[in-house]
Amino acid sequence: MIPIDRNKKEIRILVENKPNFLVVFLLIIFVLTLTNTTTPTNFPDGKTITIEKGQTIKNTAEILSNENIIRSEIIFNLIVTISDAKVVEGTYLFHTPENVFKVIDRVTHGNYQIPVEKITFFEGDTSYDMAKKLKSKIPNFDVDTFYELAQINEGYLFPDTYEFRQTISAEEVIKNLRDNFDSRIEEVKDLIDSSDKSLDEIIKMASIIEGEADNSSMQEVANILWKRFEMDMLLQVDATFVYSINKSTFDLTLEDLNDKDNPYNSYEHRGLPPTPISNPGLRAIKAAAGPQPTPNLYFLTGRDGNMYYASSFEGHKQNRFLYLD
Repeated sequence: MIPIDRNKKEIRILVENKPNFLVVFLLIIFVLTLTNTTTPTNFPDGKTITIEKGQTIKNTAEILSNENIIRSEIIFNLIVTISDAKVVEGTYLFHTPENVFKVIDRVTHGNYQIPVEKITFFEGDTSYDMAKKLKSKIPNFDVDTFYELAQINEGYLFPDTYEFRQTISAEEVIKNLRDNFDSRIEEVKDLIDSSDKSLDEIIKMASIIEGEADNSSMQEVANILWKRFEMDMLLQVDATFVYSINKSTFDLTLEDLNDKDNPYNSYEHRGLPPTPISNPGLRAIKAAAGPQPTPNLYFLTGRDGNMYYASSFEGHKQNRFLYLD
């Protein structure tokens, strides 16, 4: 029989000679973690990933793993959870290898790395004009959907300079333009509220003014057209033809002017057109909401580009003879 003290000594020696299993375990965890935070060998080049609104960290990790953007869903979930971060919705472009820490930093800060295009829509641009500009700048843009939605919102798509990502949707563009309109129209809210016209009437008139006048003549042209409107006269403006049949003033024919089936024919139909004929800027909207009084009832743009006014039809005919015929 071995004495108790001897047993204790041998047990102590045995334990001291065994490896430190905790250290080994931690070392293994460290190596596995380090390995799974590096860039996958088959990381894609030029891959876009979309994180939808309300998407969870777990769902995001699964998508990124399936597309070989990250090695481990567990590591991704763990790091994001520990850092108390949230994934940011949107479409991300991955075109160069990135480790999991870089990927996490991007998707939690909205660093999309999608090329941005600067596009300027001018005062008086129509939905068709806007669609052409978008298509020329963003080749993969869904121009058909945009044009369909833009026509419905004609007049309320504020002309301005915008920056759009290459992956932007038609719906997002419409929302940006409409939101900008709602924001900018606040600048003339008091003027609109003090007018006896509705916002819809003002926007329709402003869209006509954009096509009929320059900056220096908008106020006077607005007053002339509103007087005709209130007198139940025909507006007799050519800008509506540009919108409905895509012809300029100098290309209109007698047949065009006599077309009773065209609801935009202001030579046959009284009142404002069925819809705005372009997207006006603030200057035209201000003119439509607060026109400058004038004794004139007629105007025309001569072939020299200048505006000529008359208070009577006889005077107008004289201007036509001098500056158009």
